[in-house]
Amino acid sequence: MEGKPVGIVVAANQTLFREGLCRLLEDQSDLKVVSGVESGRQALECVREMAPDIALVDVDLPDVSGVEVCRRIVGTGCGTRVILLSSCEEDANVVAALESGASSYMLKCSKAAELCGAIRLVCAGKAVLDLEAMSRAIRQFISRQCEVDSSPPLRPREREILRLAAGGASNRDIAFSLGISERTVQSHLLNVFRRWQVNSRTEAVFHALKAGVVTLEDLP
Repeated sequence: MEGKPVGIVVAANQTLFREGLCRLLEDQSDLKVVSGVESGRQALECVREMAPDIALVDVDLPDVSGVEVCRRIVGTGCGTRVILLSSCEEDANVVAALESGASSYMLKCSKAAELCGAIRLVCAGKAVLDLEAMSRAIRQFISRQCEVDSSPPLRPREREILRLAAGGASNRDIAFSLGISERTVQSHLLNVFRRWQVNSRTEAVFHALKAGVVTLEDLP
């Protein structure tokens, strides 16, 4: 990536893991760790004061859960994207991550290149999930038929944009594909977020899966 390095806050209570992760990220010329903290409250304070591009947040924090930290960060509308890290693959964790508005859910056992790649993709406006965890989460989302059935219907253009977003296309890619501006794409997505009361592209895509707007074939 060109230009200013991506600013990252790392929140993990295990010192060895946190320090190792910080060193790993600092070895990348386009990534910069602005702070490494051990608690959810510290993470929220750092995001408020430093407005980093990315917050890497461990699901298992000692005070405030990583999922709750993510929900609060996304709720502020500050623009910091959250990548949740977990040591387990429980469906409940994956679903909770999606519902909190996380841009990515990665396992701690992921390879360094996968994590760094996920950070860059998230900065480009894409959602990234561990494929195995995503597959199980999709099945659980689809099986949990609830309030989505009564959600307001989408316009044809909104459906097109969601299908492309589900395939991993960025706003720029979608705009080029449909012959419209990035601002128009963003406007349509914000309308969908508002109508469905979701906070991110990731959550909107999985909401669309439950509603049948997007199918498994639309995913990458």
